[in-house]
Amino acid sequence: PIATNTNIRMAASEIFTENYYFLDSLNNDDTPNFDANNLIRASVFGDGIIQDPASLRDANIKPMYQDEWLLGGEHQFDNGWSVSATAIYRKLGVLIEDIAIDAAVPGWAAANGYDAVAAASTWSGFHQYVLTNPGQDMLVGTNDLLNLDGSSPGLVLMDLTAAELGYPEGKRTYKAIQLTASREWDGQWSLDANYTFSRSEGNTEGTVKSDNGQDDAGITTDFDQPGLTDYSDGRLPNDRTHHFKMWGSYAVSDNLTVGAKLDIESPRQQGCIGAHPTDYFASLYGKNSWFCGGVPTPRGTQQSTDWQKTLDLSFSFTPSINEQIPGDLTIRADVFNVFDSTAVTDRDEYDSPDTFGYATNYQRPRYVRIMASYKY
Repeated sequence: PIATNTNIRMAASEIFTENYYFLDSLNNDDTPNFDANNLIRASVFGDGIIQDPASLRDANIKPMYQDEWLLGGEHQFDNGWSVSATAIYRKLGVLIEDIAIDAAVPGWAAANGYDAVAAASTWSGFHQYVLTNPGQDMLVGTNDLLNLDGSSPGLVLMDLTAAELGYPEGKRTYKAIQLTASREWDGQWSLDANYTFSRSEGNTEGTVKSDNGQDDAGITTDFDQPGLTDYSDGRLPNDRTHHFKMWGSYAVSDNLTVGAKLDIESPRQQGCIGAHPTDYFASLYGKNSWFCGGVPTPRGTQQSTDWQKTLDLSFSFTPSINEQIPGDLTIRADVFNVFDSTAVTDRDEYDSPDTFGYATNYQRPRYVRIMASYKY
């Protein structure tokens, strides 16, 4: 289904404005003092006008789907151990995204007997965004074309081809081999281990975009302009080549159980995001293209985060209480990131000599959680 956020942002009567003013000073509570007449820039992203549905959605749109193939086997031994191996392959079949059609409309207008000069003035980069399947032909309406004599023809259905639109198809694949070993709890101890070797690649992460932290589901900057897709095909933000997990528990006594979890994850591969040097419409998005200093910097080829190694421990204590009192009291303490590891989990990906590559996020520091529960 279409993300609810996408429906609200594209089809509802949204009012979305941004005004920038010169800052005069800050109050003690950090609220700003400024002159409302000293406006630097005003932007209107949503004016509250409900658009004609025919102009917002490709009439040929197909539902988004992903194929998944799994092949594996498991064997259980008589001593409580079991092992398994699984091969996983996922492939995006159809993507739904919003795309700007401004670069294609003037040419289509000229070829179909409409005023191409007026169309170029109206479709100037940000006029019409359409929900569609990128890389496919489109049938979409508009009320904004003019005849050669300047009159309005009303609603016109434009049959724009994939070549005219200039967008690639959405691509995403996930390939993995997963190995597991498990020893079931026997009243004394248990142990589980899992290793995954994987690769996640493509030109779209999904409905959100971790590269620039954009959580606007379904309407990120991906596919907004043809130039924004240049060099976007590569290792995706959720790609982790190696991931090893091991967890288990041991009953020290009838009242005390100790548990541990070890998690080791390989780095995330990142690129460099800057302004597009040749696509004018894409360049108006600022630093949102896979170019830095005018040079291509394909996704996932410029830098990486750190290996993450996390050890967590847990202690569960069930004290003996008066037998005449029903129920069980349990006191539990969990210690997360025991060694207080400080691996970098994200870096600045924007083209800047001062900040590119700087750490923007780290592992969560060591912390302790204490809980008590009483069951009766």
